[in-house]
Amino acid sequence: VTGAAAQYQEDLPPVRPLVRRFDIEVGHCSQCRRRIQGRHPLQTSDALGAARAQLGPGVVALVAELHTRGGLPLAKVADLLQTRFGLQVTPGGLVHLLHRAARDARPAYEALREQVRNAPVVTVDETGWRVGGIGHWLWAGVTPTTTVYAICAGRGFEDAQAVLGADFDGVLVRDGWAPYRCYDGLHQTCLNHLLQRCRQLQEDH
Repeated sequence: VTGAAAQYQEDLPPVRPLVRRFDIEVGHCSQCRRRIQGRHPLQTSDALGAARAQLGPGVVALVAELHTRGGLPLAKVADLLQTRFGLQVTPGGLVHLLHRAARDARPAYEALREQVRNAPVVTVDETGWRVGGIGHWLWAGVTPTTTVYAICAGRGFEDAQAVLGADFDGVLVRDGWAPYRCYDGLHQTCLNHLLQRCRQLQEDH
């Protein structure tokens, strides 16, 4: 033996679903008799009765990550949840789950969009996207601290407003796409686009 060497291996432990039970207080308003029930911050739905079994926030976050960022179809996400974690859910159930998550995240999204719209400098761009196999556009507005996306059917000025609004008058860093010229304020052409044009001119001449 001449010595010892260390070797490292990273692995994933077996994952067992965590089951939480919420004991929910249910009552009626003494004035209007409207039904009222409590809610825990970790609940993802107010449903009771036949729909009382819900997926928790950790599962919701994983589904959103796999489907919207990873591009995995919901049928395959449902299969992964079953085979890896023992969670039984249908693709249709995941659709409802994502719709609830989008609704709950809406106030945070609106707050982030207001940050972008009120920023002194915003870099914007758009790129092709597909929704159900149909061509759309993903619009992005970026500041040093905030990034906001919007998926729109078109690529015109009315679609740009989904991120910037109609009255943005700060410094707009953008490429040469015509709808951006509808905004007042100072414009800065994307330096990368300028460098690409310079390189192209060098190659052509």
